[in-house]
Amino acid sequence: MQLKASTYEKYLELVASSTSILKKNEEFKQMAERFLQRMNLNSRFAPVTYLLDYESGKYLFIEEACFNILGYTANYLIESGHNDFIRRWHPEEFKLLNGEIFGDNYKFLKTLPSEKYADFIFS
Repeated sequence: MQLKASTYEKYLELVASSTSILKKNEEFKQMAERFLQRMNLNSRFAPVTYLLDYESGKYLFIEEACFNILGYTANYLIESGHNDFIRRWHPEEFKLLNGEIFGDNYKFLKTLPSEKYADFIFS
C-alpha cells in the first residue's frame, strides 16, 4: 500500500485508519530496539525524545524533560495522546508544520528506501 499524504494532518488520518502500513510486531520491535539504543545519547537536535505509535495516536515513551520545553508532563502526554497535544498548538504554527514542513520532509523521505528512515531526525 502506498501512502499518499500531502499534509501532516492527512498522514495522521491515513495511518490511524490503516492496519497494513506497519508490519506491527517485527517492525515495531526493531524500531523500539533501535530507539532504545540511541535514547541514552544526548543530542543538541532532539531536546525531547519520544516514541509515538502514529496508528493509535499514543505516545509509547516521552522523556521527562518534555515539561521544560512543552509545558506538559510526560504522563499527561502519554495519557492524553498526540491528537490532544496537536490541538493545543497555535493555529499558525500548525499550519506551517501541516503543510510546508511536513511536505518537505515527506518529499525527502520518498527519495529513500524505507529501511533508511530511522537514520534521519527532523528537528
